Amino acid sequence: MLRPKPLQKIRITAALIVAILCIAGFLGLFYPVKIFNFNLVPLIQKIIIDFTVVSGILLLLLIAITLIFGRIYCSTICPLGLLQEFFLLLFRRKKLPAQKNTPFKYFLAALTFGSLLGGTAVLMRLIDPYSVSGTAAGGALYGICILTAIALLTWLKGRFFCTNICPVGAVLGLISRFSLNKININPDACVACGLCAQKCPSGCIDFKNKTVDNETCIKCFKCLSVCPKNAIKYGKKPKSEAPFNLKRRQVIIGAAALALFGGMA
Repeated sequence: MLRPKPLQKIRITAALIVAILCIAGFLGLFYPVKIFNFNLVPLIQKIIIDFTVVSGILLLLLIAITLIFGRIYCSTICPLGLLQEFFLLLFRRKKLPAQKNTPFKYFLAALTFGSLLGGTAVLMRLIDPYSVSGTAAGGALYGICILTAIALLTWLKGRFFCTNICPVGAVLGLISRFSLNKININPDACVACGLCAQKCPSGCIDFKNKTVDNETCIKCFKCLSVCPKNAIKYGKKPKSEAPFNLKRRQVIIGAAALALFGGMA
């Protein structure tokens, strides 16, 4: 078995620290300063309800981290993302299915964030990863039911919730399209063995065409460890990248309009 690369070791260590702090906080042992506040939805709520300089800085910092590293938030900071990581370890899936990047998530994100701007957090509480984790940890029945459904979805489809349902993931995915560092495959070194795709929890690797969808990639760095030819790299984006699909652009424009309508309602 190949040893994890240094990047994966660093990511796992950081995730474990965040997980311990989150568990301690949810159990009421103590409040881990800024760990919970660094989640996207609580930050936005804080800015809407009672803006502070600290909340503004934290939001800008989160955006900056995504622009530099990609969607590493989803694999290292998000409580529900860490839970899904645990579910994958528990289920011991040897091969995870490929996933399509569906446009539905943009409308779902627009509905949830639009309703939040409009003054209601009901829809956001149902699918926001921070809210689901908190309500489930607090023993709320609907939180436990949603978490159970996500656990089942994780068993069947890997981190499908993160790639095609989560509103936070949809927003961060769009930002990560412009990130400085991305996962890319060297076509000359790749032998198309498919090991990276089998281990990818986001199902974002097309090993046949030797491409990675960095919008849905959560930067867990597992693919770096399993590649026998060291053909997968993490760094500056490759010279040629898949163009931004026109249909997806139309969906995002429509979703943005829907969010604006929700905010004005």
